[in-house]
Amino acid sequence: MRRIARDRNAEPREVYFFYTTCPKCAKAYGKNYVVGVAAVD
Repeated sequence: MRRIARDRNAEPREVYFFYTTCPKCAKAYGKNYVVGVAAVD
């Protein structure tokens, strides 16, 4: 995420990653995607 932000001419301050579903739901769906978010200046 830091590299992507820098490639877009923005300086990343904080970077967060989180799962889109809870572990129980992920087991039912068979997948659990990860989302990345960067706060930029």
